[in-house]
Amino acid sequence: MAIAIPYRGKGFGKQLVGFALNEGLKKSDKVVLDVDSENPTAFNLYKKCGFQIDFQVDYYRYEF
Repeated sequence: MAIAIPYRGKGFGKQLVGFALNEGLKKSDKVVLDVDSENPTAFNLYKKCGFQIDFQVDYYRYEF
């Protein structure tokens, strides 16, 4: 999910997360998401929407 730069900070991200959360809760009693901890904008948005850190996973990559 992404919000185009001119529309950021206008509440659209929160609306999209809210819609996705409501749709997910229609089918399950738990909604889980992944977010890159180095993406503070998304990280803070999800916190504002009520998500809490459950666990963290470290990813490793090998650059060729």
